[in-house]
Amino acid sequence: MKPVVFIIGLLLVASCMQDKNAQPIVKPYSYYHWNTFLENTPQLQERLKMAGSDTLYIRFFDLAVDKQQDAVLPIATLQIDTVLTLPVNHIVPVIYIKNEVFLHKDGSAAQAAVLASNLASKIKRLFQSHFKNSIVKQVQIDCDWTDSTQEAYFTFLKTLKQQVDFVSINANQPTQLTATIRLHQVKYRERTGVPPIDRGVIMVYNVGDLGDVNEQNSIINNATTATYLGRLKEYPLGYDIALPVFSWYVVYRNNKLTAVINEIDATTLSKNTTRATVNKIKVHTPFNTGTTYLYKDDIIRKESVTAAQLKELATIVKKEAAQDYNTILYHINASVLNNLPTYEIEQSIK
Repeated sequence: MKPVVFIIGLLLVASCMQDKNAQPIVKPYSYYHWNTFLENTPQLQERLKMAGSDTLYIRFFDLAVDKQQDAVLPIATLQIDTVLTLPVNHIVPVIYIKNEVFLHKDGSAAQAAVLASNLASKIKRLFQSHFKNSIVKQVQIDCDWTDSTQEAYFTFLKTLKQQVDFVSINANQPTQLTATIRLHQVKYRERTGVPPIDRGVIMVYNVGDLGDVNEQNSIINNATTATYLGRLKEYPLGYDIALPVFSWYVVYRNNKLTAVINEIDATTLSKNTTRATVNKIKVHTPFNTGTTYLYKDDIIRKESVTAAQLKELATIVKKEAAQDYNTILYHINASVLNNLPTYEIEQSIK
């Protein structure tokens, strides 16, 4: 029997070595929906079905400081004009909180319980109004905290997790509390701290300087991103990965950042601008985009993500990750539906 035992031992050792060196599994991918208005279109339905995931991350509202009322208030609340029948069962409410909130008295550590209670109540009301046939197993907070807000923000997260009414709305289990984590918060976690949550989402984009008129693409720069991911293997939380598939127009006036616009009509843009450099155009005739008025001599830079860039980025992440993770694409909107076909996305992140 000894030879058999020896062979089994070798197989076990080989199996352990294989597991240690195995690539992380990229599971079926999900989407963020970040627009204030959620329109249940056939294109949205089809994209969600093709993703193969049963989860959709939906921005419910933002929290910001209202200077007139000197109070922290919700803004940009999700708007839905019809009854939704989405091809997913799990809805993840996402709340974006501006960093300024935790510098205000209403967002202080002393007021964490009040802020957490108000936030949890609003989530529950919106969920029951729009998604009562779905399940909430997770709520996600998106905040780019800083050294000056870390204490108040982390206290808020701990308090939110303890909320009695923050138990899963339609599932027989407690709700997971997750939060977004920027790349610098991965690399410099000794200084920025690790948030007291169940699981993180590493945002692998927006690595450039949006305010710099000479920036080439603030959304994606894979060489820069790679320098931040060297310590991903050591991150002490379970995490998922958010990859970019969005585009936008960045506007500068007198070389200063003026606006970020999600969509501009192509015909209107062509008629009122001229090419300045490879990735910049210049306004020669003032026009209104529908959300922003642009003046003569304004500089516009369109930033987007190609399938090749996405594939390279996904490869970098897989190389540096030391655990299995879900992939979440930011975000599903008209530009994604029109510019990045499903097969290109799937070939990029597989």
